[in-house]
Amino acid sequence: MRFIFVDRILKLEKGKYAEGIKNVSFSDEYLVHRVPNFPVMPRSLTVEAIAQLISWLVIFTTDFSAKPIAVTTEETKFLGDVRPGDQMLLKAEINSMHEEDALCSGSAEVNGKIVTELKNGICAFIPIEELEDISVVKEMAFSLFPDRSFQDFLDYKKSNPGTNSHFHRNNFDLNAVDKVLEIENGKRILGVKSFTMTEDFGSDHFPVKPVMPGTMIIEAFVQLSEKLLSSTIKEKTGAIIKIIPKGSRKIKFRRYVRPGDQMILEVNLSNLQDDIAV
Repeated sequence: MRFIFVDRILKLEKGKYAEGIKNVSFSDEYLVHRVPNFPVMPRSLTVEAIAQLISWLVIFTTDFSAKPIAVTTEETKFLGDVRPGDQMLLKAEINSMHEEDALCSGSAEVNGKIVTELKNGICAFIPIEELEDISVVKEMAFSLFPDRSFQDFLDYKKSNPGTNSHFHRNNFDLNAVDKVLEIENGKRILGVKSFTMTEDFGSDHFPVKPVMPGTMIIEAFVQLSEKLLSSTIKEKTGAIIKIIPKGSRKIKFRRYVRPGDQMILEVNLSNLQDDIAV
C-alpha cells in the first residue's frame, strides 16, 4: 500500500479551494490494524487525506514550486468512522496565503456528513525539489484528474521522458509505538518510536528528504493513549473496551523527525470520566 490518500481531484481553484475523493476498500491494509472485528480507517489517516488535498492545492497554486509542511493546527474534530465501501469527499481551503506559508482548513465527508474537520492549520512552504522528484510529482498530478484520457497520458509521457510511474505497492504497517518504557495506570505512559529508512511511508513522504508525517506522529500519541486508557480501565473494572479518538487542539510540529531519530513520547491522563478522557 502507498501512503497516498487522494484518489481523484474533482475541483481545484488556485489559491482558494479544492475538492477530491478518497475511496476506502477492504484491500487497504491498515483497516483492521487497530480494531480487529470492526474494520475502520484510522482517524489520523482521514486527517492525512485532508492534508494531502491541501498539499495539492498549494502545489498547483505555486505552479509546482513549493510543497506545504504542517506547522500547527488549531483544532481537529473526529465526528464519525470511515469504513470499507465508503467514499470520502475531501474539501480543502486556503484561508490566507503569503510567500512562505498559508493558513488552511479542510474536511472529509461520507454520505453528506462530516466525519473529520481540520480548522486553521498553518503550513510552511518548502521548495518541492528538496522533498521529491518534480517529474514524479507532475506525473501523479496529471493522473488525479478524471477528464484525462489514456492518449493524454501517452502524450504527456512523450513530452516528459524519463519519468517513473508512481503506481507500485509497498507493505504498510501502522505500528506507531515501538516500546512502552513506563506506565502508571490512571496517570501517565512513556513510549518510544524509532524512525528508520525502511518505514513504509518513506517512499512517498518524501523520497528526497524522508520525514515522518505529522499525522503519524499524532497516530503515535493516539496509540500510546489507547494503551494507557485500556490498561487503566481494565485494572479498575476488568473490562476490555475500544478507544476512539474524538479530536485534538493546538498541535505544534516544532521540527522534522528524520530517519535515525528516536521519539520519546509521553501521554498524561488529566481527566477520566465514564465515557470520555482527556
